[in-house]
Order: sequence, then C-alpha cells, then structure tokens
Amino acid sequence: MSITYDNSGLQKRLEKLRQTMVEDAAKKAVLAGAKVIAVAMAEAAPVLDKRTANSKALEPGSVKADIRARMDRDPDNEMTTAIAGPTRRTGYVCRFLEFGHRWLWKKRYGGRSGPDVEPHPFLRAAYESSINEAISARDNVLREELRNV
Repeated sequence: MSITYDNSGLQKRLEKLRQTMVEDAAKKAVLAGAKVIAVAMAEAAPVLDKRTANSKALEPGSVKADIRARMDRDPDNEMTTAIAGPTRRTGYVCRFLEFGHRWLWKKRYGGRSGPDVEPHPFLRAAYESSINEAISARDNVLREELRNV
C-alpha cells in the first residue's frame, strides 16, 4: 500500500512566506538607514530664535521637529525606498533655508524686492556626513533580520 502526498501547495505557501519575510527585512533595514540620516538632519537644522509680533513664520523648532524617516508609499515603485527629511508641513521652508531666497514685499508696499537671504545649507551637509553610518546601520539590520529568516 502506498500513500502519495502532493505538497506543491505547501511549497508555494512556504516560498511566499519566505519572500514576505525577506521584503519585511529589507523595509526594516532601509528604514534604519533613513533614521540615521533623519537624526543627523534634525541635529543640523537651524532653529528660529524668536518670532516677531505679526510674523507668519513657523514656530521656533518646527523645522527640527518635522524631520522624519518614513517609507515611500508609491505602489508602482519596485524598490524598497525610505525618505529622510522634512514633511510637507515645513518642506518649503527648508528649501528657502537650504538654497536662500529673496525678500519680496507685497504690492501695497510697491512690490519691491528686498535683499537676498543667504542660504544656510543643512540637509545636504547632514546627508553627506551621515551616509556611511546609515549604510552601516542598514547592513547591520539586514544581516540580523536575514539570520532570522
């Protein structure tokens, strides 16, 4: 008497489980690297001393508090991608800080342009100074996660 057992369905499920675990490990690893870069950016972010009476500027420390590491949510993207930097709430201010800008007065003041505001680059410098540490963090987390797969 012989018993045959078809385990092809089990093999497919195990392969799918393994693939899911590898994808989760890759996400954790990439996010770990992005967190290192985000911390460096937050440490380098300039902080506004104080707001003037009628200022529309962000609260002091807003830029620093808004820098985060997050996963890219683009479903069309085949790669595992994380983003480190400011969110939409303060991203426009970071562009002004990073590259500088020119003061423009409203039309009621004649629509004149004021002096150039010098750039205070901090995002690129923080990225460049922390990229090697971020790669090491990514590699360490990936190595540890793949041991558990």
